[in-house]
Amino acid sequence: YVEAKELEIELLGFLSNNKFAEAYECAFKARELLVSLPEERRLKAASLPVSIRRFTDFSVLKRCVAHGAGVLERQKKYAIAISWQRFLLKTPELKPFCMSQRGALWDRLSLNLDAHLKEREEALQEIREGLEDDAVADKDKLMLQDRALKISNRDFLERIVLTEPVKDFLLCCPRPGLLAVLRRVVMDYRNCRSGFPDLTVWNTVAKTVAVVEVKGPGDRLSTKQRLWLDFFMRHEIRAEVCHVV
Repeated sequence: YVEAKELEIELLGFLSNNKFAEAYECAFKARELLVSLPEERRLKAASLPVSIRRFTDFSVLKRCVAHGAGVLERQKKYAIAISWQRFLLKTPELKPFCMSQRGALWDRLSLNLDAHLKEREEALQEIREGLEDDAVADKDKLMLQDRALKISNRDFLERIVLTEPVKDFLLCCPRPGLLAVLRRVVMDYRNCRSGFPDLTVWNTVAKTVAVVEVKGPGDRLSTKQRLWLDFFMRHEIRAEVCHVV
């Protein structure tokens, strides 16, 4: 433990002086030591109470490796940083140590995949794994959830070729209402393929949207038109009938 702690102090000293190459060398040494420690010692350390487990060489060396991943990020070696973060998160033998860091590691891993490697599907998959990780604290799971929403919302707009009017509409239309309409069409296309309102209008200032059924003199609403108007109102989308005289 003392030797591991001395290595950590040396590494932190290099970091405080922005000597990243030297800090990485310390982290690399820590990783080699971590994988070479005897299995019997690991099992004994893992059996200790969490409050004491942090004072083992396994915990100290694992922290050093986490610092090494941070150094790799500073050097913009994101692919290698990701491999180090996955090593820390997905090596089962290391899970009992530094469990309080797991949430932050999942977050950095997903950030690197999304922002730097542009691998959004992989980033979302890692977030799912992080949310299922029983060692991740609730506050960290909320942080991961927020990151997933941020990735998903941006991805929703960027994956589709959007003209400006369509983009304006999507920004004005309530997401639950839009999803409800799409779900209805997909689940029951035969019965709802007709009767959809004539006009869809939106206000980019007020961020509101409405559907309008236009009727001429003597024209009446059909059954399917009435059902659609009722559907929109039930899903908090304004629905109107415009009578042309």
